[in-house]
Amino acid sequence: GKGGSVIPFPLFYRFGNESVYEVSQRYLDVVRKIDPYLQTASIEGWNPLWRIGTYAGMILAAMGYQISEAEQLISNPLLWEARMKQAINTYPDICPAVNYLLNLTKEKEGIRSRKSESFFNKISIFALDSSMKAMFGASQAGIDWNRVVSEKITVLLDFRGEHDVERRRFKMVWAFNYLLEFVKHRGAGRHQPIGLIIDELTSLFSVQALASDLFGSELDELINVLARNYRLWLTIAHQEKFQLTDNIFLSLMTMGTQILGVTTDPMAANFLSELFFEYEAYKVKKYIPTYGSVNGVPQIIDYTTDEFTIEEQTLMRSYFFRNQRAFHFLVRPAPGEGNIQSKLREMSIARLDEGIYPHPYYVPLARQKLMQRDGVKIEDILQEIASRRIVQLPGLSGGSGIQTKLERKKDVPIWD
Repeated sequence: GKGGSVIPFPLFYRFGNESVYEVSQRYLDVVRKIDPYLQTASIEGWNPLWRIGTYAGMILAAMGYQISEAEQLISNPLLWEARMKQAINTYPDICPAVNYLLNLTKEKEGIRSRKSESFFNKISIFALDSSMKAMFGASQAGIDWNRVVSEKITVLLDFRGEHDVERRRFKMVWAFNYLLEFVKHRGAGRHQPIGLIIDELTSLFSVQALASDLFGSELDELINVLARNYRLWLTIAHQEKFQLTDNIFLSLMTMGTQILGVTTDPMAANFLSELFFEYEAYKVKKYIPTYGSVNGVPQIIDYTTDEFTIEEQTLMRSYFFRNQRAFHFLVRPAPGEGNIQSKLREMSIARLDEGIYPHPYYVPLARQKLMQRDGVKIEDILQEIASRRIVQLPGLSGGSGIQTKLERKKDVPIWD
């Protein structure tokens, strides 16, 4: 969004016949993944956030609106009453949600605030930042995964211009989940494969999220279920073992092909040594002579052996991983599905494109041109959002009181 354009990623979208409840849960699932500690604050944390977020999301999805209308819907549901009742005719599942919001207006201010404040805090960024509002409040998605697959398009997601850590993480996780939802919707089978490359896994989630069981189980599902059965060619890169929990690291090591660069962590080097090298029970460290007397003269009559212990062999082989040079790697290729028995091989890319680096002028220019071609201007999306809002402030255009505008330019849900 720094250049005035964005790729729209609406929060409420459909790939098929998902229910409005399923549509409403996607944003909440991302919130839960990014901030797992919300669930430890049940009274003013996850529980009220999930409830009000689910109800509002179901209603907005049914009416074809987006997160940009969420705060107004929750704060003034009476303004939306006619539109909500109209949506009930098509989506009767939202009836409990509509009743909840309408009954919420009868509660005392303190109770209403307690039930909605945590959700308002999470969605405030979509009201305060124009690029966030445009990116996640647009009606139409900017990436059509069906077209990407059928035309074999390469999609590059570049977050270098987003310097706010939490905002960048939300964008990355949302884009990541958007693709995975498409993969799950497409289902298992021999489809056109999709190559997914995640550079720096740890940049996707915070340390707290990486330490949670939720992320570990989802990463395991991605590696061992989706990648294997849904034609997802997966590449994941990270720096050091200590950045990850043991369970997550073990999940990564179940991937068939491993490319291992230098590590500065002795514990990681020892782990890799034990994993990739077999213990040689009879590997001799030294020969010890046995002396005897022959005609009164001492002579060596035999030798005994002293073998390397498991610990010694592990330590020695750990230096393979600690002493690698730049651009040199140890590779274990996977011979086939479920086969990880191949040996490590040495590989070097030191002379691959030697002396050739990204051009400081043409590469940024290429990024700019691609964004101009595929992006949507922020001001155009904001105008579209403004046109579908229920308008509000008293005294505008010579009028007084609250005016309502329920019509949209195109009164068609985004999933159509």
